[in-house]
Amino acid sequence: MVKLKKVQKYKKLIGVLFLIIFLFILFVVFWGIRNSQKAHENQGTESIPIVIKNELDGEIINNSSCDADTKSKLDVATETKSNLETETFTKTETETETETETETEIKTETETEIEIETETEVDSELAIVKNSENQADIDAASIKDIVTKMKCTTDAKQIIIVVGNTNSGATLFYYKKSETGQWNVEFYTDADIGKNGITTEKEEGDGMTPAGCYPITAAFGIKENPGSVIAYQQIIETSYWVDDTKSTYYNQWADSIETGISFTSEHLIEHSPSYYYVLNIGYNLECIPGKGSAIFLHCKGGKGITTGCIGIEEEYMKQLITEVNLESPIVIVNEMNELLNY
Repeated sequence: MVKLKKVQKYKKLIGVLFLIIFLFILFVVFWGIRNSQKAHENQGTESIPIVIKNELDGEIINNSSCDADTKSKLDVATETKSNLETETFTKTETETETETETETEIKTETETEIEIETETEVDSELAIVKNSENQADIDAASIKDIVTKMKCTTDAKQIIIVVGNTNSGATLFYYKKSETGQWNVEFYTDADIGKNGITTEKEEGDGMTPAGCYPITAAFGIKENPGSVIAYQQIIETSYWVDDTKSTYYNQWADSIETGISFTSEHLIEHSPSYYYVLNIGYNLECIPGKGSAIFLHCKGGKGITTGCIGIEEEYMKQLITEVNLESPIVIVNEMNELLNY
């Protein structure tokens, strides 16, 4: 009985001993696992900056043995790099677009400036033309006031005025008097004059247009009579105007059948289109040899100059020949202020 009790006592001690050993083993295992986890966590934490740094530097670490947490952080680093690259690309695109827009704006501004300069030049040229026309309007209005004070207009119903503006150019003004006695300008136009200008000392062959106030004495032309107020003479093959200072027909119309051709003279039919329509200006009616001859108002000949006559466009010449009469004077001056001398 006593022996049985001892055996039971030993069994209890052995059981307690095994329990202690089991608990100790559990403690050791638990402690080991715990330390292993901490060590692993510390190792993962220390590697993250390297992974991220390497990712940012462009060195990709491809470690298939990393745990889930480390891979997640690696993915974050990769995404961060991608975002940075996207931002950099976007910034570059924006800068490029900005530069392109700037260049386009500069180009547009330059083109605009060129257009403005071009438009300014064109506007300046138009202004010159406009001012020229306005100046002619001003001259026409000024001459209109002068005409009423001129002595040679007392009995006239029309007057032709020629004012020089260059050595071989002038402006012709045509005025008509209304029934109430008011002078009005019918038209004004550019006119060709003698190649050497206007003079008060006209001589034969000097290439100059004589200044002064003269009557219109005759109407003639190569073309048929357009309805001339003055008796109209048709130019034919035998029609001449004599400029030979030794001839008795000096400064006169002559027909070669009647007078013969024993002198130098203008063969009128050869002066086309200048002599389509002609009004004779009554210069040197005394036919003084050498003083000048064949001074006409006629159509333009296309040369821009004459040898002493006055040339205007055919349409204006035709109007004049159908309106002016023997009492209609023509006044030729170099300057407008000279008009009051006549």
